[in-house]
Amino acid sequence: MTSEITAGLFGLIGVLVGGLISWWLQKDRASTDLRIALESVKTEHMAEKTAQYFLNHKGYTDRSCKLLSKRLGGFEDN
Repeated sequence: MTSEITAGLFGLIGVLVGGLISWWLQKDRASTDLRIALESVKTEHMAEKTAQYFLNHKGYTDRSCKLLSKRLGGFEDN
């Protein structure tokens, strides 16, 4: 092989390794940022998950707003 081809291959390998490291670091940072964001709105997030549970549960057939507001709390009567 000529020196130009060797240099090109090493350059390409370096770019690929650097790109994979950057991708992995960004993926890790994004998951951490998501956890932090969910922690800051944990009350709203948990209320939403609870409502989804009651609305999607097959054995729970009474899905009226009156009963859901009683179970979840925090609703106003307006």
